[in-house]
Amino acid sequence: MSLSGMTPRRILAKRRSLAQLEHEMRRALPLKRLVFGEGDPDARLVIVGEAPGKEEEALGRPFVGRAGQLLDQLLAEHSLKRQELWITNVVKWRPTEGEGSRLRTRAPRLSEVRMSQGWLARELEIIGSSLVLCLGNVATRALIDSHFQVSADHGRWHTGVFGAAALATFHPAYVLRQGKRVGQVLALVRQDLRKVKARYEELGQSVNR
Repeated sequence: MSLSGMTPRRILAKRRSLAQLEHEMRRALPLKRLVFGEGDPDARLVIVGEAPGKEEEALGRPFVGRAGQLLDQLLAEHSLKRQELWITNVVKWRPTEGEGSRLRTRAPRLSEVRMSQGWLARELEIIGSSLVLCLGNVATRALIDSHFQVSADHGRWHTGVFGAAALATFHPAYVLRQGKRVGQVLALVRQDLRKVKARYEELGQSVNR
């Protein structure tokens, strides 16, 4: 039995729906090395980033590179277990530029985000989470507001897709690029995660009543 009280049969149905969605995406994008979301299909909290990087593309899993390691550390600090969450990206393939040895990861283009939004919406609808944590501007603009600025509006709750409570914070990859400011930005992320953890625990208590 899951934390939400769902029966194994309904959880299995969710897994099948997610597998069907992934299959559809792979058929629609046969030349892309897709990295689908992973975790608990009945998660109370979904974490959404922007797109896979080199390590994620190689392993076929979201958030397993340096940014993912930092995310895991931050989640552990707040007693949030990765295996009990659903972790995904807006764009499910690695956006790149350059060729050969100069190939590098870039931010997703607006056209790529728009192409992916319908699939992401279906993914979130299947999970049915009450909470969404958006990492960075790409995810936040896709799920909360197209003009959102994480630097100004992080740490505030908004109504996201399907009525979920959504909060934005800085992407771990952005944090790692901050040099001397890394401690300052990390402090803001930790402050935001404390709010997420508090709401997450409230949901858990209501489920277990």
